[in-house]
Amino acid sequence: MSLDRRSGNLAVLAALLTAAGCGARTYLGHGGDGGGAVETGDASWTPCGDASCDPTAEYCKRVVGGPPPGVDVRSCQALPPGCHACDCVIAPGCTCIDDTGQISLTCDAP
Repeated sequence: MSLDRRSGNLAVLAALLTAAGCGARTYLGHGGDGGGAVETGDASWTPCGDASCDPTAEYCKRVVGGPPPGVDVRSCQALPPGCHACDCVIAPGCTCIDDTGQISLTCDAP
């Protein structure tokens, strides 16, 4: 696939994610399962595809599946005010893991 076509596909995917309520910090997942912490200086960050989410303000949302060829997209999403638990971000069709304050949500793509 040409770089121009791949870039166009990514732009369409980003537009769909934005329309679906996903934040602007969207990254395609490459390797890893998005679990565990990454130490960066004095803060512990949650890996999220090619990004790292600030567990004090964000959680990692992964959307997988859908019609072929399917998707595997991860994005850092803002936690609702005062929320630091799965109960605040869980949605139908999703599973949530709270690994000592590092929240990861995995959802099935429509």
